[in-house]
Amino acid sequence: MQFLDKEGNIIDEIDLGIVDVGTSKIYEFKLFNDNGTFVDKINIWFDVQTDELEILEQPRELKNNEMGVVKIRFTPNLKIKAGLKTKIFVKVREIWD
Repeated sequence: MQFLDKEGNIIDEIDLGIVDVGTSKIYEFKLFNDNGTFVDKINIWFDVQTDELEILEQPRELKNNEMGVVKIRFTPNLKIKAGLKTKIFVKVREIWD
């Protein structure tokens, strides 16, 4: 499984930048299934544990070589001087034919 940015580059970290307190920013990227199997029970999480990050959309299942959209929303509740970066992870159940 690979996360891809809009240009198709592999990513494992998302730079959320600086967003004003009280506003939200939505980020969109792709999840590509390169496992060689059908996958379901897709679980996406971040290394930063906060209620400021919310997964709005993610695929439930993906066929081999299929891509799905992942959308997250960042709504900071504290003013920070440096942008927030987080690693992103995925766990799936593989189903072999």
